[in-house]
Amino acid sequence: MRYPTHQTVQVLSDYWNPKIFEHAQLADFYSIPNFEKQHYGFSDTEIQKLKRIWDWKIADWDGKEQQVREHRYNFGKFFKEHDIRRGTDFRKVFPELESFYVECLRMKL
Repeated sequence: MRYPTHQTVQVLSDYWNPKIFEHAQLADFYSIPNFEKQHYGFSDTEIQKLKRIWDWKIADWDGKEQQVREHRYNFGKFFKEHDIRRGTDFRKVFPELESFYVECLRMKL
């Protein structure tokens, strides 16, 4: 996903890079030779999309740090408001992201 920007892979800290890479490799392992009904797995198109997402995640460009900071701030604001409006709890649904979520909530621009 590339939009909204506060929900892209770019907002995640580098701590998550090994996990993202591991899952991309797993998807590549489960790729299928032909996209037909009798095969289960990931098509070549899906594998290429994952590779592009990975490259985009680790890319380095000018101003990235400030942009990522703004997106993380917006991530925290969005899901806090979402929890209030929908009566949900981000921390219960995604316990593995709790520390990241709290970090985003504490951010100041």
